[in-house]
Amino acid sequence: MSHLSSPPQKQKGEHKGRGLPRGSERGSSSRDKDRSATVSSSVPMPIGGKGSRTNCSPSVPQKVPNRLINEKSPYLLQHAYNPVDWYPWGQEAFDKARKENKPIFLSVGYSTCHWCHMMEEESFQNEEIGHLLNEDFVSVKVDREERPDVDKVYMTFVQATSSGGGWPMNVWLTPNLQPFVGGTYFPPEDGLTRVGFRTVLLRIREQWKQNKNTLLENSQRVTTALLARSEISMGDRQVPPSAATMNSRCFQQLDEGYDEEYGGFAEAPKFPTPVILNFLFSYWLSHRLTQDGSRAQQMALHTLKMMANGGIRDHVGQGFHRYSTDRQWHIPHFEKMLYDQAQLAVAYSQAFQVTPEPSLEQRHLACPPTSGCPSKAWGLVAAPLTSPLIPSRMPRLSPHPPGRMVTALSVPRPPRDLCLQTSLLPPQISGDEFYSDVAKGILQYVARNLSHRSGGFYSAEDADSPPERGMRPREGAFYVWTVKEVQNLLPEPVLGATEPLTSGQLLMKHYGLTEAGNISPSQDPKGELQGQNVLTVRYSLELTAARFGLDVDAVRTLLNTGLEKLFQARKHRPKPHLDSKMLAAWNGLMVSGYAVTGAVLGQERLINYAINGAKFLKRHMFDVASGRLMRTCYAGPGGTVEHSNPPCWGFLEDYAFVVRGLLDLYEASQESSWLEWALRLQDTQDRLFWDSQGGGYFCSEAELGAGLPLRLKDDQDGAEPSANSVSAHNLLRMHGFTGHKDWMDKCVCLLTAFSERMRRVPVALPEMVRALSAHQQTLKQIVICGDPQAKDTKALLQCVHSIYIPNKVLILANGDPSSFLSRQLPFLSTLRRLEDRATAYVCEDQACSMPITEPCELRKLLHQ
Repeated sequence: MSHLSSPPQKQKGEHKGRGLPRGSERGSSSRDKDRSATVSSSVPMPIGGKGSRTNCSPSVPQKVPNRLINEKSPYLLQHAYNPVDWYPWGQEAFDKARKENKPIFLSVGYSTCHWCHMMEEESFQNEEIGHLLNEDFVSVKVDREERPDVDKVYMTFVQATSSGGGWPMNVWLTPNLQPFVGGTYFPPEDGLTRVGFRTVLLRIREQWKQNKNTLLENSQRVTTALLARSEISMGDRQVPPSAATMNSRCFQQLDEGYDEEYGGFAEAPKFPTPVILNFLFSYWLSHRLTQDGSRAQQMALHTLKMMANGGIRDHVGQGFHRYSTDRQWHIPHFEKMLYDQAQLAVAYSQAFQVTPEPSLEQRHLACPPTSGCPSKAWGLVAAPLTSPLIPSRMPRLSPHPPGRMVTALSVPRPPRDLCLQTSLLPPQISGDEFYSDVAKGILQYVARNLSHRSGGFYSAEDADSPPERGMRPREGAFYVWTVKEVQNLLPEPVLGATEPLTSGQLLMKHYGLTEAGNISPSQDPKGELQGQNVLTVRYSLELTAARFGLDVDAVRTLLNTGLEKLFQARKHRPKPHLDSKMLAAWNGLMVSGYAVTGAVLGQERLINYAINGAKFLKRHMFDVASGRLMRTCYAGPGGTVEHSNPPCWGFLEDYAFVVRGLLDLYEASQESSWLEWALRLQDTQDRLFWDSQGGGYFCSEAELGAGLPLRLKDDQDGAEPSANSVSAHNLLRMHGFTGHKDWMDKCVCLLTAFSERMRRVPVALPEMVRALSAHQQTLKQIVICGDPQAKDTKALLQCVHSIYIPNKVLILANGDPSSFLSRQLPFLSTLRRLEDRATAYVCEDQACSMPITEPCELRKLLHQ
């Protein structure tokens, strides 16, 4: 399966693709264009095939390993038998370059990157190319997931001097680590419109020998320009920009790029965008009585539904692939990344709430005092689909015709003599179990495929695998199906159908499988996947059932049974490579994924996964003596955990994402030890990364990044949120949990430092715009006084968890004035249980509500 190139960047800060060569035009699906090289340079570089040419046929990998054999990174180990004399990033390589006066060839990638595999196979296994590299360069290989600081510095150069970036990233440096030429994937030989890797090496060698001083001067000039361009500082600004203005501009930019038919925010390739979806939900909450608010909600829900129905979701084994190569979310790039699973689990959990927001005529609903108002206790009538709050051009999420009322009159109403609610219900997003089922499926996949038995989470699964044992790996081979395979696995006749029908035919109809295959030749120019199919939902359950005269529940059961049989059959295929590296940052995101989803759905089992993940981080990725996080650890033999020596210390994103995970875990579990550890890690983060002069956080420690030409601040919410954006949220929550003014002051400085970036391109920082809004609103401190094991306490906690309230902290007060939280917030010891029952208080601006013991009353108050 071909990869489309990284999406062309409209402005710096948009999402980048992973494992992709740059160079193709938007919407192109030609693999030849996909594999065209991108070259960036601080000096003119001739492009073409005018140099001497030699066939560069790949040779068999050398049996003698290079020095990468001593590394732990799966990516570096993939290159351990290359004929290239690779060095890991470090002083040994730099000293050699300076001593021998050679340029450094830096190659950056990651172990599940398809085009990294291609370049390794075509060029780095090639004896002649290996000889060129060994004679004239000092070759350094870097795993971008181990050293995000190195990756970001040189990706900044590549993006600034070319049309974009991607991986593998190949950059040539001076011995002082300043870049002068860069690019992404290079084929081994020249083509009609693309330069080959061998030609690039020969020309750089010639330039270095004949024009080295010019190269050095230009490199210094480019580095100086990049320093000025990448500076993020408060300057003379004293306050951050207006949240209302930034919210409006960010929403309008997203609205302009929204795909009305299929959801998402690009033509192709199309990426999951959790940070954008989070922003849209928050925007809806603060504008829910406006047309823009309603549209923001629909944009987010429609995108999530189309993604979940598309081929980007693995319908057989669950989880989501990296991105879609087409507008329809149909044919994915098949690698699966941990950070996608973590963030999408949260997004789908947020899309699910216990009760849909009712229409105005249904505000008078009763609720038993101890029930917490579960969704199935309500007798609801949905608002007409032609509601004036929903623009007519909005794609409808329901198959019902315009104006039809969808009723649930058969659902029993609760007694009217208890807790009568005559006010607005709390803000809730959909109540559709479709979304909660997707979230649970994601977490099921992670637990099965990406989990270490000690509680940690692996990084990724590759896109490539052999169709059969002994064959060359192909992208997507593990995930695609032929009609014949499905027919052989599901031959059983379906009883009661209006025409002869097997279980296989039913499944193929529902998921769009055809004899010829449903993969377009334009997406498979090599013909590797002819006759193959990617499962994607083509019809609703209702339409599939109607087509064959079957009951909807029967169709659901038949499809689930069929998918399970496909899942069992797929177990016998060669599996994709597993990157068993464990990263603190991504594990922190996954702790959040399990904690938030478990809390929203009220599932202790999921919260326990989050607890085990946090325990793993503390046991294996935290140095007690220094208080620092380690960036990486690795799965060893027999279920052990190994570390590199010396250890790779954590970067800003490791601290920010782990702190977020711990705050989410505290709210889900109410175990204060996680909050205490989060506060300690935040102190360490401030000490190591805070810019006391310009505000905001640097991506790396000063010592760890010594020698790099730039020390950057992450200014993009992309596939992962910016660590500065996450830190802004964390600081606000820390202030809510402790009352310490220093956290709020730092948050203000951070938001002020990024003011110009937000003003210029707010859509590049939707997560930070959310933090800006939270800062300029009033944070709710929701305090539950009670025994954490008592039913009435759990009912109040679950009431809070079931409601979408992003700008809040949830605190459990047990009445002990010596407890950790009571020491942080002395006013907690003044709050009392009412009549010895679990009691809730909602506090804002240093004032608390009257005590509340009924979940219904708490719901009512939280909506005001």
